[in-house]
Amino acid sequence: MSVRVLVVDDSAAFGRVMKLALESIGGVEVAGLCRSGDQALERMRAAAPDLVTLDVEMPGKNGLDVLMGMRRDGIKSATVMVSSAGDRARELTLRALELGALDFVAKPQSGGRGRESGAVARAAGPAGRRGRASQRGAEHPALEPAKRRCASIAAV
Repeated sequence: MSVRVLVVDDSAAFGRVMKLALESIGGVEVAGLCRSGDQALERMRAAAPDLVTLDVEMPGKNGLDVLMGMRRDGIKSATVMVSSAGDRARELTLRALELGALDFVAKPQSGGRGRESGAVARAAGPAGRRGRASQRGAEHPALEPAKRRCASIAAV
């Protein structure tokens, strides 16, 4: 039986690379990729996944809003927060852990607000920047912490 994971991230490139990285773990099935908190809650209400990787900072509903919505709707999926660097992200991540998130992983450092992370862009490769993440991106060292945490959850 596989662990069903929902990837929630407003960054198309990071979401695709995370999806490929998770699919490279035995026993993990990516049930979907959502780019907004509203879309994620809608998907979870229809069929709750076993695990959610949830971006902390997103436009509209951020990761905390989604966690509170999950709690309100009785969605009990394990949640791993995905956080960028910065004081605001750290503050939100700590609050997410207080609200019941299982763990957190750091996103690769970004080159600046509004631009994809250099590490994510390199992981996605030229195909990833055109809309298709490469399989090589799933093996990028910047994703290893996330893969290890998700693999340990899948093993339980």
